[in-house]
Order: sequence, then C-alpha cells, then structure tokens
Amino acid sequence: MRYRFGNIDVDLDTFELRRDGRAIPVRKTTFNVLCYLITHRNRVVTKQDLLDNLWSDTHVTDSAIAWYICNLRKILGQKRSDRAPVETVHGRGYQFKSEVQVVDEDAISSATADLRPTAEIEELFVGRQEVMVYLTHAFNNAVGGRGSILILRGEAGIGKTRCAAEFSRDVISRGFGVWMGRCPETASQPPFWPWIQILRSARAEQPDASTIQAEASHLLSKLVPHDRKDRPRHEDSLHGTTDKFWLYDHLLNFLRASCISKPRILIIDDIQWADDASLEFLAFVAPEAAGMKLLLIVTLRDFEEMGARSGHLNRLLRYTKHIPLGGLSEDNVDQYILQSGLFERSDELNRAFYQKTGGNPLFLRETLRWLQWTHAQGKQELTAAAIRQLNVPDTVEKLLRYRLDSLDDETKLVIDIASVVGRSFDIGLISHSLPAETQTVVSALDRAMAAGIIVKDSTTRFRFSHDLMCEVAYERIPSTTRSDYHNRIAKTLLTRADREENIGQAAFHLHQALPLSDLDETINACQKAAELSERVYAHGDAAVYYRWTLEAMSLSRKTDPILRTKILVSLGRQARISGDAESSKQAITQALETARTYRLYDIISDIASIGRATFLSAHIERPAVLEALGEALKHVPDEDRPLRIRLLSQLALTPPFSTDIERCKHTSRQAVELAESQGDKQLMRVALNAALCSFTGPDDIDALLKTADQILDLHSEGEWTLTRIEALVARILAFLHQGDIKQAKASIEAFGATMTRIHRVEGQWFYHRLLAQFTLDEGRFDDAARKFDELARRAKRMGMYYFEIFQRIQLAYIMRARGATVEQVRELYVNTIGRFRNPFTHAEIIGLIIETGFPELVREAYSKVIALGLRRVPRNAMWLNTLCNMALAAVVFSDRRTIAELYEHLAPYAGFNTPDGILLYDGSVSHYLGILASKRDRETEAVRHFEQAIESNRRMGLRPQLLRTQVVFAEWLTSTSEKKHKNRLKELRAEAHDSAREMKMALLLKRIEALTND
Repeated sequence: MRYRFGNIDVDLDTFELRRDGRAIPVRKTTFNVLCYLITHRNRVVTKQDLLDNLWSDTHVTDSAIAWYICNLRKILGQKRSDRAPVETVHGRGYQFKSEVQVVDEDAISSATADLRPTAEIEELFVGRQEVMVYLTHAFNNAVGGRGSILILRGEAGIGKTRCAAEFSRDVISRGFGVWMGRCPETASQPPFWPWIQILRSARAEQPDASTIQAEASHLLSKLVPHDRKDRPRHEDSLHGTTDKFWLYDHLLNFLRASCISKPRILIIDDIQWADDASLEFLAFVAPEAAGMKLLLIVTLRDFEEMGARSGHLNRLLRYTKHIPLGGLSEDNVDQYILQSGLFERSDELNRAFYQKTGGNPLFLRETLRWLQWTHAQGKQELTAAAIRQLNVPDTVEKLLRYRLDSLDDETKLVIDIASVVGRSFDIGLISHSLPAETQTVVSALDRAMAAGIIVKDSTTRFRFSHDLMCEVAYERIPSTTRSDYHNRIAKTLLTRADREENIGQAAFHLHQALPLSDLDETINACQKAAELSERVYAHGDAAVYYRWTLEAMSLSRKTDPILRTKILVSLGRQARISGDAESSKQAITQALETARTYRLYDIISDIASIGRATFLSAHIERPAVLEALGEALKHVPDEDRPLRIRLLSQLALTPPFSTDIERCKHTSRQAVELAESQGDKQLMRVALNAALCSFTGPDDIDALLKTADQILDLHSEGEWTLTRIEALVARILAFLHQGDIKQAKASIEAFGATMTRIHRVEGQWFYHRLLAQFTLDEGRFDDAARKFDELARRAKRMGMYYFEIFQRIQLAYIMRARGATVEQVRELYVNTIGRFRNPFTHAEIIGLIIETGFPELVREAYSKVIALGLRRVPRNAMWLNTLCNMALAAVVFSDRRTIAELYEHLAPYAGFNTPDGILLYDGSVSHYLGILASKRDRETEAVRHFEQAIESNRRMGLRPQLLRTQVVFAEWLTSTSEKKHKNRLKELRAEAHDSAREMKMALLLKRIEALTND
C-alpha cells in the first residue's frame, strides 16, 4: 500500500518515505508511527493506542511518544504553528489531518526540483545527538533539583541557536514551558531586555490569578521604568550598588519560587550581545542555580569583543558548564548532503565539502546551495577541485546576497528596513516605518519566509534566519539610505503609545543616523534613555547613553555648555558606579575644565562629590578637584551659603587639607559654623561629615565620638545616607584606637543591625568583613581565609570593584602569620607601593612583609616614608599604624636617629591600639615602644613596655599580636645577660611555643624553637 499527501509519498511495502521522489532518511519506529496515524486518520489516536499497537512488548513512556511525534513533524517539515499533517488534540492524543491519496506505484512522480525549497533545507538537523543527550541529562537533573547553567558556545553558524531551539521543541512537546529571551546585536533594546522577555513569557504562561504572574508583572514594572519617578538621582555609589542588589535579589527569588512546583527551562540566545545589566544579573544568578529546579541555556558566539562586559562574563563562566560546538563530522556532512537531496552522493565530493566548510552547518548549507545554483547556471563544474578552490566565507556571503537580490523590490525594501531594526523585529514597527499598507508588508514577509530569509516567531514577531543574513542585508544598504531608515524607525518609536518604554531603541536609531538625525531629538532621547537606565540600576548602559548624548552635542552648533557639563558629570558618576574608573576620570576631567571656564561652581561641588574621599580615605590626592574647589570658593559670594558649605566640606576632605589636621579642622569648622547659621539639617550633615576627617587621629577621640553622635541625631530612624554610615564607622574607629574591643564590637553590631534594618547590602558586607577580622584576632587563619574568600565572591556579585584592596590586605595579614613565597610577597608589594603613593600604605607593606624577609623591598618602602619626613605624616586614623610599622624597619636598619624620633612620637600612646585604613590593627603601641626602647639600651623601659603590650594584647583578645610580643620579648631577654630575667624567659618560651603550634604560625614557631635550642 502506498499513500501520498502533499509532495510526500509513504510506501508501506518497502518502508520508504520520499519527498518529490527522493528518499528521506527515517527511523523504523518513526515510520511506524506515521503509518499508524495515516491508516487511522479518521479518528484521534491516543497515546495508549500507540503504546498498545507499536510497543506492546517494550516498556516505553509517554514522553518517548512525544519525542517520536516531534521528530516525525521535523521530518515532514511541519512548523510549530502548523496544525497539519499531525495535529495534537490536547488531553486526547494525535490525528493525521492532511488529505491523503491512495496511489499506485506508477503514479508516483520521480521528478525532482532543480532547486529544493530553502525552508526545507533549513529544517535539516544532523550530527548533534551528543549535545541533545547532554541537554536532556541536564534537564533531568533540574527535575531532581540539581539545576545548572549551560553555555552552547561556538563560532557563527555552528548551530548553537538551532540546538537550543530543537531542545526547546522537545521539552514543549513533553508538556514543559520554555521562557525565552534573545539579545539583539545592536544596543537598541532597553536594559534587561532578555529578562524582560523571559518575564513576559512567564506572565503569559501562567493563569491570570497565579502568584507567578503577579510577581512577573511586578518585576516588569520595575524593569520597564517609564513611569517611575520615585527614585532620586545623583545618589552615591553605595546607594546605587545596594538598591541594584535588592532588585537582583528580587529577580532571583522570583526564579527560585517559580521552580518550586516544577522545573523551569530558560533560554537566552546570543549572550555576547547582552546589555551590561543583563550580563551582570546572569552572573548574579549563576552561583545559585545548582540548588534550584532550573535549567538555563545560553548561547555564546566565540571571539566576540565584549569590552567592559567581559568582567561579568568571566564571573558567569566560573559557574557554568560549557558545551563547545565544533563542526559536523565527515559522516555527518555525508548525512546532511544525502538528506538535502541536492546532489547525488559521492565520497570525493562529500570529503571536499567537509574539508572546505569545516563542518559548519551554515557554511555547508549555503555552499551547497551556491554550488547548485552556479552549476545549474553553467557557471561552474561540480567537482571536488572546484569546491576546494572556494573561499567559503566569501561564497556564503555571495549566496546570501544572491538570495536577497533575487527578491522583488517590494520585499527587498521590507527586508532592508527589518535589518536596520535588528535580527528580531515586529511587523507593526516595519509597517509604520514604511509608506505601505500592512497587507503589503505581510505579503512581502511571506515571500521572505518562503525564501528562507526570515522565520516567524509569533503572529507579529519575526526574525532573520541567521545573524549573518541580517548582517549581509544591513551592509548592502548605502550609508545615506541606512541613516534614513534609522531615522524612520526612530520617529515611529517616538510616536507610539509605548514611547517611554521604547526610548532606548529610539535613542539607538537616532545615534546610528548621526549626523543626519535631528540633533535636538537625538540629545533628548539619549539623555532620557540614560536616566531611565539609572532608575533600573543599569549604570553601564546609562553611561553608554550619556556618551551618545555627548556625541550628538558635539555636532550641534547651539549646545548649551551647562547642559554638556551636567551630562559629563552624569557620565562620570555612572561610569564610576559601573566600575569603569578610567572613563569616569576622563569625563570628570572634561567636566571640570568646562565648569571652571564657565564658572559653574555648583557643578564643581557635584563633581567633587563623585568618588569623594571618606574620612578614612581622605589622603587620596585629587589635584584637579582641589584647584577647582579653591577657585570656586574665591568667586562664590558669601551670600550663597549653601554652596559655600558644600565647597568647604569637599575641600576639607581633599589633600592637602585632609592630610593637614589643623588645616582640615579650620576648613571644616568654617563649614559647620555656616551650616549652623542656616539651620538646614542636610547641610549640617555635610559639614559635620567633613569634621569627622579632622578628628580621626588618636588625639581627638572624644571629639570624633561627639561629632559622630551629632550626625546620627540628624537622621530619622529609617533614613539612610553615606554620611550616616561614616558616622557609625567613626565610632568603631574611636573604640579600636582606645583598645576597647568590647565597645568596638558593640558598635559593629549596632552598625550591622542598622544595615540589616534598612536593607543596605553593601553595609552588610562591611559588617561581615569586620566580623571576619575578629577571626584573625583569634588566630583561626584557615577560617579567616575562607570568610575572606566568601566576602570576595559576594563583592564580585555586587559589583564592588574596589573590594580587591580589602582582600589583598586581609590575606596579607594571614600571609604574615603563615609565611609567604617570593612571588606572593612581590605581588603584594607591586600592587600596593605601585598603586598608592602615600606613607600609610608604604609603612603598612613594611609590617606585612618584614617578618617574611625580603629586606630590599622593606628598604625601598622605608626610604619613601623617611624621605617624606615623619613629622609630615598626617596625624589621622592611620598615624599610629604608620609609625609602628616604621619602627620595625628602623630597628632592622639600625637607624638610631629615626628610632629616637619614633619613640618620642609614640610614647604618649602606649596603651593605644593601631588600626589602619580598613580597620585592621597590629596590636598595642606598647609592643613597638618595647622594640624601640630595647634598641636604645633602655632596659627598664623595654621591660615595662613589653609587659604592658602583653597585658593589652591579652585584654583585647589579640592572640597573634600577643604571641608576636612574647616572641620578640623572649628574644630580647635571651640577648641580655641578666639572670633576673631567667624565669620570665622560661615562661615566655613555654607559652609562646604552645600558642605558635596551636595557631600554626610557622615563622614565629621557628624563632621560639631556636631560642629553646639555645
């Protein structure tokens, strides 16, 4: 018996399936399913019917039947949206719907078409069985709660998107939903675009009243922020980073909740073109996926330039499993050519195709079609030699151009406009951008689909069949015409009802049309897109839009210099928050120049606030800012007190004012007095914050605590500013200086509770970092290292680009205790001395590496501080720490003059602790006084200081510092000949030996054992 439907023949006698007379490879089981459906086409065939009649003696699950049906549809060329030939009758089974003829063999046509329809060739899918098995395995793991993120990675045309699509069809046929997002190659889509698409898929899939639908809608309202006016702009980096984290956490919790009842499959296509915010969130999700019923598949084209987004991608790659897609094997190429039906099979031709295309499916398909066309035109012989002479990428481009050129003019115009929109487009945007009826556009799109140039995703959305097709279509448009199309599309977007939602796309097209676009319209659109990006914490994207704004301004003859300066300031702020320090610096430098030229003193104040120093880091030099602030204060009238308060406060936090305590006190006092006369709470907070800087040294602890309390009193319970954070930290610093660890811990707990209550995640990070430091105090270095590593991972997820300095110094403390390699010490040295030009860092590096040796590095750092002069070291928060570390080097180099000077400076602070710029500390000042006194042959003072250091370090609970004092004290007692110290030396040796072994402080253990052996 033989049947025919359409151009397909089914021969039940020979078990053959033919299309236009040519055999179609098909598995026996799939063929049996087709035969059963055809012979029972007058009714619905249930899954149980198929199981009973085709697998009566074999155990097969329902999902296997769905797979065979899906595979059968692909072989027959049935699209997802088609109901025929095989229709799914939901809840019942399947029915064969195409009209079937029973025919004789003689009636079967053996004629073949000269050129097989493109759409049929593009349905061919071979050689990816291993990939599909891997994806299925990962999905089964996700069903069991072991989720993962998989990256399908490879060159253009290798089949990444196709593999994801085939897998998607399979799981959909098994009753699971797939949430899909695509990243356009252009920057025309809004921030979070693939996630917006995923949320819309989630919302559409769920019942109207479901929690998931409600949450998806709520998140969409946050990510599509055209009506959000509740969030103030110009917040500092801590605020931006924190709020962004909570948005990410909300999104993550949505994904986690949606996976509870059943597994979720998410697919994001072309991640190499994702916007900065989307990539950052994907990196945020990655570490959490393993504990969810989630399978997230992303496709990534190799060798694409990622620029500043590479950091997010690198973080993502650490938590993902890679599925590299290479070319098809020679056997797969043979199978592909056979299924295409374009040529008679030939080992020599197949081998030539394989060698020339590398098995790249796109190259293979288009090269086949090119050769078939040129051969049919009599332009080229179909020989292995001819194939080997081809330049395949060139050939593929030629064929794509040929296919585009073969279209009628009407269809060409539609495709050209579509290529300007991007790989994915909606019919409404195309229709309104052309002076043509919608029906005309629809007809043109139908013709383009028949030619295999585009495919249909939904009723209104289409996309190019491949990225290269879109690229070739775009590149063939003359530049002037291309600008015209960009302008048309932008104007359409700006007149739509959802104008605000599409402002980013409009900004992109107007920018691409430069210099032929309306400059005022371009400036306004790009600026608006930047502001909207800020509101969803897409700071990197906001920076891009601000750059586009400036490009358009540079072409305008009537640009307002004030507006341009404000845009530069905004660019500097957004670039800094997103971690692009170099771009931020360039923008700020340009803004300062313009602000000074036009005497825009209020803007100078804003510029100074970007990346402004905190009271703990006010030693960082900013010469251009300093000069601008000084100039502004000369010209701002006394009557403009609010501006003078802000300028004076910024000046107090800028070297050399911030590093000259008396100068800092004088300047900040002026700001405070002016703020008091104004009676403005916010201005008072700004001025008092500057005053904190002048009180951070050991001489002003009471003033520091008083000022911090004043700042805290000026805040309401739920109110948060960076000034409030600094006041809380100032209290911690004061108690650490006093060596009152109990009060310091209480202040740290109060700080942590405040950060938790007001949901400030960056503040919580600092809280946990301070807690981790107490692990160092206890000598639990392995635990401390683990905690620091976890803090580093959290900081990376939060985008805290400056966390590395904290991590480096914290790990250096562990290295000091445990010993270090030459490489480790040199890396630490280069990344501190090389990056920071201040005495605090130079001295701290001495303390961190002096016990591990390397005197040449110690001498270099020591000489830099000595050249500055000890009396010129600012008496601020780091002063005691700096002088104590200098004491270690002065003793090593027997610098008697510096030893005497250091002793004089440190003697009044014998009972103090030694915090540094990140609130780590080296223990009691008395330890260093004991070392200095011992080198000055002052035995009585040395003993007194060492004993006081032992008592202080023990009271503060600083076990490593206590051990260090015991070892140094014991070494000095050993060097003396006094018998009266014999018993004390014995006690020190015994306690130090036990402590060094318990804490595994190898260097100190070696030193104490050397004393024991003596």
